[in-house]
Amino acid sequence: MLIICQMKVEWQTKYEKLRPYQKYLSKLAKEFNEIKFTHIGRDKNQFANVLATLAFMAKIDYGNKVQHIGIEVKNSLAQYHSIEGEVDGKLWYYNIKQFIQY
Repeated sequence: MLIICQMKVEWQTKYEKLRPYQKYLSKLAKEFNEIKFTHIGRDKNQFANVLATLAFMAKIDYGNKVQHIGIEVKNSLAQYHSIEGEVDGKLWYYNIKQFIQY
């Protein structure tokens, strides 16, 4: 919320350490045809954390256009979709289940 209010010039950037980030963000924002700043509350912050992690991992050269990313929201947990059968045709938990049963 602090950054959003600073970008909308509703609040001043008081802390000297934050000024370079605010200046860089202002410069970067001018490169977009359209930009919208929205505060996401803590209860909805999981998706924002994922996006921040992806942004940190991606290396995008300044001046290059970034392709739009379509994101489909699933009703089930992401881990559920990543479970696949093993090479031997048994599910990932087969050995664990066998160990527990004996």
